[in-house]
Amino acid sequence: MLAPRAAAKNIDLNASIPPDAPARVLGDPGRIRQVLLNLAGNAVKFTDKGSVTILVSDVKGASKGTRLRFEVADTGIGIPQERHEDLFSEFTTLDSTSSRRYEGTGLGLTISKRLVAMMGGGIGFSSLPGKGSTFWFWFEVELDKVEGAAQQPGIAEKKQAKKVSTKKRRVLLAEDNPTNRMVVIAMLQKAGHHIDAVANSAEAVESVRTLPYDVVLMDVAMPEMDGLEATAAIRSLPGAKAGIPIIAMTAHAREGDKEMFLAAGMNDYLRKPASRDQVLDAMERWTSEGDSPAVAPSPETARPEDASLFDKAVLLKLAEETGPDVIPGLVGSFLGHLESRVEKITVAVGAADPQTLEFETHTLGGSAATFGAMKLHHLARNIEAVCQAKDGKRALELAATLADYLKALS
Repeated sequence: MLAPRAAAKNIDLNASIPPDAPARVLGDPGRIRQVLLNLAGNAVKFTDKGSVTILVSDVKGASKGTRLRFEVADTGIGIPQERHEDLFSEFTTLDSTSSRRYEGTGLGLTISKRLVAMMGGGIGFSSLPGKGSTFWFWFEVELDKVEGAAQQPGIAEKKQAKKVSTKKRRVLLAEDNPTNRMVVIAMLQKAGHHIDAVANSAEAVESVRTLPYDVVLMDVAMPEMDGLEATAAIRSLPGAKAGIPIIAMTAHAREGDKEMFLAAGMNDYLRKPASRDQVLDAMERWTSEGDSPAVAPSPETARPEDASLFDKAVLLKLAEETGPDVIPGLVGSFLGHLESRVEKITVAVGAADPQTLEFETHTLGGSAATFGAMKLHHLARNIEAVCQAKDGKRALELAATLADYLKALS
């Protein structure tokens, strides 16, 4: 993954593992891989000549038996002393305009710090401007677990398989919102799956008819033909095509929706914004051997009215699931489509078109929640509910405030 980027810059990419290091450890390969990719990716990015070296060491005498330490050393531009103190702070570099050379590093380092903490370890760095940097992290491994895993590899394999499925699936995503498509695509590609995306239900039906897929992720609220109609069309296809697992994705679930989705032929459903783990778990339920009953989506977390425009915790979680390098493009897409969405809502209000207003605010609310814009999410949900209650005057009043939120988000 990093080798082509290093080769393009004529940088040596090296790795060193001592011969006495444990051959196998029982840990969290996903978190270790993510931290290494974040640190090594930054090293390659900010090194114009020389090398990037990844070192692994086994430090004896740790409280739990052994401590694994990883270092990523580079001969790059280094980090100014005044930036050392806040380098791991949330979004510091994203907001900084003093040095665009470092733009994009802060989010990845914040995520790395969180992941290392989850493993019970520590992270740090040393750096000299113009000389290079060395980032390191460590975590402890219990020796008896290491030895047990080596003697009984099946045990380790089963425990790890529960966390990350090794079988890669071919997935069809039907989603009319471009930003939502980008998010789900990034999540599943990061997990190693192949994903095709279509923007409407008619394309989804045709894709299932002509191409082999393991599972379909189907947005429920799409214009013209909705997800329920598309599911019915797929279930009428000949042969095994009719039995493909279909997982509904809905911005919210009202009373009776579960029965409606299942009656339409869907296997399961998720509430947007669904986390990567929720999507992968649902896919695994319906693509592994045997059937599993549909489960209700987790209830929405209540948010205080004075919450910040963007919930940083939501963005950090999204960055973990899609990759920190992907986040700027996703947020840019969200903001880019936000203005046109609000314009459509304004036109719908002016035309006294509650059906369009309900659809547009439904879509807007789901996208806003994905990126942690919770004030906007709740406002859109309120407008949608008022539309359903046929209170046109109140809907008009609420929709008029969307312009203020758009200005604040921009």
